[in-house]
Amino acid sequence: MNTGALSLDQAPPISVPWRFFLTAPLFGLATALVLAWYGPAILESRWLPASAAAVHLLTLGFITMVMAGAMMQMLPVVAGAPVPHPRLVAWGLHVPLTAGTVALVGGFLTGTRGAFLAGALLLATFAVVFVAVVALSLARAKSAFGTVNGMWAALIAFAVTAALGVPMAWSFGRGAFPAAFGLWRDLHPLWGLGGWVGLLVVGVGYQVVPMFQLTRPYPRLMTWAVAPLGLAGLAAASLLPGTWAPRTAGTIAALALAVFAAATLVLQSTRRRRLPDVSLTYWRVAMASLAGAALLFVARPAWPAANAAQLEVFSVLLAIVGFALSVIEGMLLKIVPFLAWFHLQARAGLSVRVPNVKDFLPDRPARWQLRAHVAALSLLLPAVGWPAAFWPAVAAFAASQCVLGWNLWRTAWRFRTALAQLG
Repeated sequence: MNTGALSLDQAPPISVPWRFFLTAPLFGLATALVLAWYGPAILESRWLPASAAAVHLLTLGFITMVMAGAMMQMLPVVAGAPVPHPRLVAWGLHVPLTAGTVALVGGFLTGTRGAFLAGALLLATFAVVFVAVVALSLARAKSAFGTVNGMWAALIAFAVTAALGVPMAWSFGRGAFPAAFGLWRDLHPLWGLGGWVGLLVVGVGYQVVPMFQLTRPYPRLMTWAVAPLGLAGLAAASLLPGTWAPRTAGTIAALALAVFAAATLVLQSTRRRRLPDVSLTYWRVAMASLAGAALLFVARPAWPAANAAQLEVFSVLLAIVGFALSVIEGMLLKIVPFLAWFHLQARAGLSVRVPNVKDFLPDRPARWQLRAHVAALSLLLPAVGWPAAFWPAVAAFAASQCVLGWNLWRTAWRFRTALAQLG
């Protein structure tokens, strides 16, 4: 692992990122419960209320939860831009995000207007605090390499996603829908998945793939071009609806993400270290899924009308479970035990031997987590058109979240035990 470019001395308290990381599997397991409660019909269309509930459990409760915690960790360590009052900010983000996600999902599942209104207010609070804190930190970043550019692009995409999503939740709460509601509904997932999730993974990948997987750096042109191209494509698709521009710009943005995925797979194939690595396999699954989702978007005009709803659900599963969850779960397997080792070593001093990274999270439970995740993805995708695969898929997905939660919480428990032994 090459950590020479990191400002590890500026790392926030370990409780800051961990509260987000340890919460995420609970929302993943809640997603499995929603899938099990509503059955195979939930995969018939992404516009069903139960489908929206499951999607937001994953995109807000899992993906955004982990990415918010990762930003609190990476801003000071990678960008040299500490977050002011990190413990207070972490509480100010974690509480409204958790409560707002629960309220919004409750609104989708029960149709209760008050739940939508509460969800809108809480998630708006989270969004305002998050954008303000991250923008302030990024403005003070000491370097301007590709990771920082990717973070800026992702932050802008998150702000737009929130600016579209919160008014929609408020509209559900009031029972009154503006004329632009249909446009908001189309753009919201585009900015959320393609911009917020996709561009942040791109930016973070420039740093963590060479560092954790011992690959060559990404081509310099790519580190400067992919994020701006993606952001420009999303902007054009939003500002010029109803013309040829959205389709063209969206295609360029999707192809830029596909190029990033292909470049990552090439770099991984030429890495210096040849030993098996669970996190590497997660990344390979994620990059294959990202390329597949991007190419499906490009081919969307050729979709047969009779299967359009199923292909939309298939694309969403590929983007969320195949791409986003694979990257995040793979990174958690690296980051969480590394943080445990780093903070313990920093507390003990260099003269004291502390448990190493593998002591906190051995390879065997990590491999079980990977197997469960790959099984869930391999069953969920065909379940879109083959209901017989639905129940095994839900069982595998629930198992993957249980194993993930077990691995993360056990690492935290081992850290606390080792810390107590230091006295």
